[in-house]
Amino acid sequence: MKSLAEISANSTEQRPSRPAEKFRAMKLILPGLFLLLLGVGNIWVGSYKADQYRDVINELALLQTTPGLESASTLRRVQFAEEVASRHYERLAKARARLDFYELVTYGGKVFVGLSAVFLLGGIL
Repeated sequence: MKSLAEISANSTEQRPSRPAEKFRAMKLILPGLFLLLLGVGNIWVGSYKADQYRDVINELALLQTTPGLESASTLRRVQFAEEVASRHYERLAKARARLDFYELVTYGGKVFVGLSAVFLLGGIL
């Protein structure tokens, strides 16, 4: 009868190295799939939200003055114009900042997709 040490020694010698290669390949494929999923999601969300903020910027560019302003006094018109210009500038600045952010998210998604291609090719080959 064989001892337990002999059986375990024989079983390790007979194992093919193929599972180790599969494990190494999975080390690259799983992060590649994760980066691909993350990148596609970033591209989709970034593009969607960037389009929304482009629309907001276009709407702010078409902003007209308030119709009741013609009957107001000159001083009130000047004060109101400054308030409107200030609010308009703040809204436009926020919309542009958010547009820039979502364009960055889209760009980051493209980088993630590119990195995922490298990982997936490394895992497959």
